[in-house]
Amino acid sequence: MLIDGRSVYLDFLGTTFWDIISVNVEDIERIEVVRGPASALFGADAFTGVVNIITRQPGEGKSGVSAAVGTQNGAPFSYYRGALWATGTTNDWKYRISTGYEQAPRWSREAGPGRTDLGYFQANGDQGLETMHADARFTRRLGKDYLLGIGGGFSRTFRNFYGIGSLADTATQVNFGDFTSTLTSKHLNLRGFVNSGRAIAGQNQYYLGDPSYRANVGFTVVDVEAQYANDFQLGPTNHDLRIGVGYRYKDIAWPWLRSAFLTEHHRNAYLQDTINLWSNKDTGAGLLLVGSFRVDYVPYLAKYIPSPRGSLIYKRTKADAFRISVASAFRKPSFLESYLSFPVTTPNSGGEVLSETTGQVTQEQILSFEAGYQHNQSDYVNVELNVYYNRVSDLLQLSALRSLTPSSYAGGLGTYNDATGRYPVAFSGFTNDCQTINSYGGELGVRTFPTTGLDVYGSYALNQVSQNATGNCVATVKDERTSQHKVIAGAQVRTKMGFDAEVDFWFQSKQTWAEQRVNITTREIEYQRYEIPGFPLINARIGYRFSFEPIELGLSATNLLNNVVRQHPFGQQLGRRVILMASYRF
Repeated sequence: MLIDGRSVYLDFLGTTFWDIISVNVEDIERIEVVRGPASALFGADAFTGVVNIITRQPGEGKSGVSAAVGTQNGAPFSYYRGALWATGTTNDWKYRISTGYEQAPRWSREAGPGRTDLGYFQANGDQGLETMHADARFTRRLGKDYLLGIGGGFSRTFRNFYGIGSLADTATQVNFGDFTSTLTSKHLNLRGFVNSGRAIAGQNQYYLGDPSYRANVGFTVVDVEAQYANDFQLGPTNHDLRIGVGYRYKDIAWPWLRSAFLTEHHRNAYLQDTINLWSNKDTGAGLLLVGSFRVDYVPYLAKYIPSPRGSLIYKRTKADAFRISVASAFRKPSFLESYLSFPVTTPNSGGEVLSETTGQVTQEQILSFEAGYQHNQSDYVNVELNVYYNRVSDLLQLSALRSLTPSSYAGGLGTYNDATGRYPVAFSGFTNDCQTINSYGGELGVRTFPTTGLDVYGSYALNQVSQNATGNCVATVKDERTSQHKVIAGAQVRTKMGFDAEVDFWFQSKQTWAEQRVNITTREIEYQRYEIPGFPLINARIGYRFSFEPIELGLSATNLLNNVVRQHPFGQQLGRRVILMASYRF
């Protein structure tokens, strides 16, 4: 997950919180998606793809203000959003400054209000999200080929999220900020940024007398990158060369880890060359070979991890192409997965499970083969077809409970815990899954333009998942975590009178999830099978642009049919939400 090339991935947790991003939707110019493993260029954690949100350059577009109010089942007029942004030029500097606020209720509560046996993370148990943010970016041209950029942002966010193990319904309050500086030129690009945050997190609700697992977290990431770029001719071939190096510093203070303060120093280097083997300027036909190679040093593993990737692209015309690619990627263990160490209560009075990563876990790995065809030559229809095979191994997961042994007691791990007032009865923690996951399938997408202002589109995706357990590996229950069939269809209409409309239909078939839960009978953590039924969704939007004023009105509905569903076995039940929006640009 990137914002203008800056990573906003939370290294300590191994995920991205979209709500802490400090830019408004109105600041976004476009979103680029790199599908498939991309560690060869973007490094660790670019496991199955990269989403790069590209904002409008300072000084571009118009200033404006927008507001929205929404409603959902059981919570009328409970969604609010507002945004204000200004862009322009002063002296030799261009600027873009924005601020925004958003709040939304939970979709559903796992426990009703008025419970006297429960404690809560915050008084308002219906709150699902509240965020406020500010962002400022500036650029200045230093001569013909040099552009300097500086800026930063800050957000303060409360949100619910789904955890793992015993901490399913979790809440957090996060203060997050960044400072970024860039220098771009014809051949040399420099980037440096600091991401820093302070958070308090714990269970959204818990039984009185049990711990809330509330903890303070502080983290900082410092990242610097340098890239050399050059286009040149070598014999009969044209080359587009990119060479880069980077350094990433990370620190964290978190009571759930085995040390009060931890630091890591990461390094990387990469090379990518796009070779034009053959081209025809008249027809746009050509043959391209793209080779990428990156190596990352991961201090926790104390080793360098290579990530190669190669693609061959044949273009019959400028807008008609075939592609074959082979890629590998990895996800490094997060701080939580590497250094976990904290006690969890058990159903047995006075007992606790020591959750800690013992031994060394390794990186998750994926190897991918993909072939695709894209046809954008017609004025009336675009077609895209992709097929793929992914081999995934060493997925990180919670281990089964391990009993205490005489050696555990000898090491002092079976003694009374003065801090919690309990005795340890077992161990758990993160480990690598010994199974190999095979995923293969494809997607066909068609977009047609039957007349001016009308787009009709649809896509079908097929995905098959299988698990292989060899040797002493014990297979879990069937685990798909995605649907075998997905269908998307819709239409967009744009009129000269100012009316715009869009409707989307989405269907996904049933899913099977293997989740680790406590077996009430055996009091053991074990994999259990959960199925999510297939369901359809219809989303719709209608908007109007006033011709005499730069005002836009919009009304959108998510899950228009109010088909209440869960998208995860323990997730909230999602229903219909309707939002009325208005914006004014000047």
